[in-house]
Amino acid sequence: MNYYMITFTNLIREYNFFKKDINNCIKKVLKKGNYILGYELQKFEEEFSSFHKVKYGIGVANCTDGLELCLKALGVKAKDEVITPANTAIPTGMAILNAGATPVFCDVNENDLLMNPIELKKLITKKTKAIIPVHLYGAMADMRKIIEIADGYNIPVIEDAAQAHGSKRDGIYPGQISKAASFSFYPTKNLGCYGDGGMILTNDKRFMERLKLLRNYGQPDRYYSTITGQNSRLDELQAAILRVKLKKLNYLNKLRIKIANRYRTSLKDYIDFLDYISSCKPVYHLLVARVKDRDKFIEYMKSKKIQVFIHYPLPLHKQPPFKNRYKIISSLKVTEAVVNNIVSLPISPFLSELELNYIIKSIKSFYETSKS
Repeated sequence: MNYYMITFTNLIREYNFFKKDINNCIKKVLKKGNYILGYELQKFEEEFSSFHKVKYGIGVANCTDGLELCLKALGVKAKDEVITPANTAIPTGMAILNAGATPVFCDVNENDLLMNPIELKKLITKKTKAIIPVHLYGAMADMRKIIEIADGYNIPVIEDAAQAHGSKRDGIYPGQISKAASFSFYPTKNLGCYGDGGMILTNDKRFMERLKLLRNYGQPDRYYSTITGQNSRLDELQAAILRVKLKKLNYLNKLRIKIANRYRTSLKDYIDFLDYISSCKPVYHLLVARVKDRDKFIEYMKSKKIQVFIHYPLPLHKQPPFKNRYKIISSLKVTEAVVNNIVSLPISPFLSELELNYIIKSIKSFYETSKS
C-alpha cells in the first residue's frame, strides 16, 4: 500500500484520461506489425517538430542519448570541453562523459536557477566545443544571451529540453535558434510515453541527416553502414502513444500553469518560489521553491501523507562518476547554496481541487505552527 495519500505524480489518472485513444493506437500498431522506424515515428517527428516550429525531428531512445548523439555529430572528442550547469539531473552530465568530453560546470542565476550567461562567458576556452544550457523545471534558460555569447566564439549550443515541452522564452521554443534541442519522453514528463523515449529537434538539414545515421548504427540502408553509430531509436508503439498525447499537451500544460499560479498566489507569504522574468513562459514540469526548515517541512508533509521531492539534492560536480573528470573554472556559489533549501511540490495536471486545497492548507499549517 502506498504510504502517500497525494503522490507526486499520478500516471494512473493520466492513463485513464487517454485510455480509449491510447488503447486504439496500440492496437493499430500491433495490427500493422511494424515496430521500428515506421509510419508512426515519421508522423510524430513531423508533428512534434511542427509543434515547436522547428524543421526536423529525430526520434531517439532517450534524451541522454539525444545529447550524446548531438555531441558526437559535432565531432566532440576526448579532452574537448562542454559547458553545462552543475544544477541539473545526472543524465545531462552523463551525456558529456559518454561522448568522451570533459564537463565544465557553470553556476546558475539566483532567481530562476538557470544557466548564468555572465558566468558562462568566463568559462569559454579554446577547448570549448559545445554549450549545453538546461531548461530546468520546465523554464527556458536565456537562449538569446547564450546564443549571442556562443556565436561570438563560433561554439554550437545544444539545449537540454528534457523538461521543457512547449516552454517558451522571448517568443521562441527550444530548438528554434540553437544547433539542436534534446527532449525526454520519460513517463513523468509533460509529454511522456510508457517507457523511455526522446527526440532531437534541429533546423539544420545536414545535422539531421547525420543524427539519423548515428541513431541507427550509421546505416543509410539496411546492412550497410557508412559511419560508427549506435542503436538509439524511438519505437513505433511509443511514437503512436506520444502522437495521441501531443494533441492534449497545450491543454495539460495550461492546467499545470493554473495549479502553479494557485500555489504561488496562495503561499507567497510562506515560501519563496523561483522568480521568472515576464518573457519566460514556463510549463512547470516541476514547481520548485525555497523553503525554511526543509527537513522538518518534508517530514511534516510526509505526516500529512503528501509526497514532495528534492530536484536535485547533489550537484553534478559532487557526484562520484564525475570525480576527476570535470573542470571548474569559477565558483558554483549559487548552485551549492540552493541545494540545501529547495523542494518540489506536487503539480500533476490531474491533481484535484480538493487535493490542491489540502496541500496549500497543510503548508500554511506547518509555518503557522512553527511561529507559535
